Amino acid sequence: MSSSGGHVRTIHTTTYKEGQSPQPVFTANGKSIIFDTSNTDSASNGNTDLYSVPVHGGPLTQLTDDPNDSAEAHEAPPVTLCSVPDLTGQTLAKAKQLLQRNACLRGNVYGPKNGRSKLHVVHQNPTANQNLPRGTRVDIQLK
Repeated sequence: MSSSGGHVRTIHTTTYKEGQSPQPVFTANGKSIIFDTSNTDSASNGNTDLYSVPVHGGPLTQLTDDPNDSAEAHEAPPVTLCSVPDLTGQTLAKAKQLLQRNACLRGNVYGPKNGRSKLHVVHQNPTANQNLPRGTRVDIQLK
């Protein structure tokens, strides 16, 4: 809900016995909440998937889609995250490859427009070695 108490939004998460599975958690950057939910579709066989939702509202993002995933199969469902790689010194093309391989997206690119293929990353935001929601955009500064 909003800080004024309006715009209430209900999210149905899976109910577990105490100690069986973690409760919804904030992402490392504090901008989203990750939770799992039971799929009530008759074809789902009770499978669960992980979702994230921005803390200030917005659409749900499905993080996992495993047809064999179920709450009984494991204690903590796997989270598909963007593991932000260290892009320092990489070319723009190599940085893009590393981001894709780590389930991240390239964000804004700053620096000279000409000769970008010969330029290297000198700064990135968010910084390396963070586990953030899949599809997190990483801004790049070239020099």
